Amino acid sequence: MRSDGSEVHNLTTNSAGDFSPTWFSAPLFLGLGTEDWIVFTSNRDGNQEIYKIRPDGTGLTNLSKNPANDYSPTGFSGGGLLAFVSDRNGNPEIYTMTTDGDSPTNITNNFAQDLDPVLDSSGKWVAFSSDRSGNLDIYAIRLADGFTYDLTSNPAQDEYPDW
Repeated sequence: MRSDGSEVHNLTTNSAGDFSPTWFSAPLFLGLGTEDWIVFTSNRDGNQEIYKIRPDGTGLTNLSKNPANDYSPTGFSGGGLLAFVSDRNGNPEIYTMTTDGDSPTNITNNFAQDLDPVLDSSGKWVAFSSDRSGNLDIYAIRLADGFTYDLTSNPAQDEYPDW
């Protein structure tokens, strides 16, 4: 779709549910610029998986390829990293992986539900919602060392962070 709303076309034409799309730019090989992608969740394989597709509808790729449910993908422009939610360990956790689907890593590793990840513009922090304090609060985790900070410690339900 163009910025004026014209030239709208469907990129995913299947009977499965496709949802939670987000736009990101991934670095090209050897740092020769970036390439735009849309990353989204799909049920087309019988469970929730993370896919990417180019804005012109080409290059559809399953990134997560895991029997667990993987969903809520997010990326950041110019970075080679995605964050997403997975229940691979039995409860929702925040994971990161490369934009090629390599090196999935559990970054929260907590018994609580960790949801709604969003990478900051530098790719150094992930904000997310978690019920680890007894109710949903918004947390930030520094990817370099796992330092985690509760940003909204209060009795209200706090969710869906954004930078």
